[in-house]
Amino acid sequence: MKKLLIISFLLVQSQLNAQSYYTGWDNTTETNGWIQFNKGDVSHPYEWEFDNSTFKSPDNSLVHYYPVGGTIPTDNWFISPVFDFYGGGQIDTLWKNYSGFGIPVLGDSIALYLLNGSTDPDLATKTLLYNFTDSTYIGDAIWSKDSNITIPPTSGNSYLAFRYYTTNNWLDVKFDNLYLTYTGGSSQITEFDNFAEVLIYPNPTKDYISFNFKTISTDKIKSIHILDSSGRTILSYENYTPNVNIMNLNNGKYFVKIETTTTTLTRSFQVHK
Repeated sequence: MKKLLIISFLLVQSQLNAQSYYTGWDNTTETNGWIQFNKGDVSHPYEWEFDNSTFKSPDNSLVHYYPVGGTIPTDNWFISPVFDFYGGGQIDTLWKNYSGFGIPVLGDSIALYLLNGSTDPDLATKTLLYNFTDSTYIGDAIWSKDSNITIPPTSGNSYLAFRYYTTNNWLDVKFDNLYLTYTGGSSQITEFDNFAEVLIYPNPTKDYISFNFKTISTDKIKSIHILDSSGRTILSYENYTPNVNIMNLNNGKYFVKIETTTTTLTRSFQVHK
């Protein structure tokens, strides 16, 4: 019976940590958090933009039109909001449309990357997820779908990144209706400025966590909550408990939210077994 309860708990945890994300870049909600880095020629106006004239579904698509002339490479990155892909995931669907007067040549790159650690491609660890400029590139201006692009398990702040790189080629690319599923969470939680008030140990951990407070007396603690990386409360304790049993939690990133009579402390910790 005990084994069955543990298995049931782990199944619930897996379901709680399952996440999904969709954008068609159609409105402020769907474009929120996306930013651009232009690493090449910044003297021309060509960069990633939203186009309401060509799309798979209304109202917009993500577009990069070809730069005209020049000898300096265009190297523009379009970076997603932050995710934590600690359990991996996949892009279930992504629609694409190629047009213009050119086909990719040696050195051209239209690709999707996973960035880890920074939104700046020069500072991040980069993993190529998908190369659009392979032999399947056909500039026929017809929408087609890519499916099941794998996102490897990656802990910490991670980002999806579209890259458009060419020196002088006439490549128009459009993307729409990005849908992904993953085990992790968007970074909805931040550690408060007074996070140094409490030390969590051991961290990483596999079976329990304990606390060491700098100035707060434990009799002032009202409650302790364990949250997953999307902000869901998965364990709660009223009043102070010196040790929190986390043996039934899956590997990944979690948060402790400690409510006292005067403040709220939030700290992250990793479960690694």
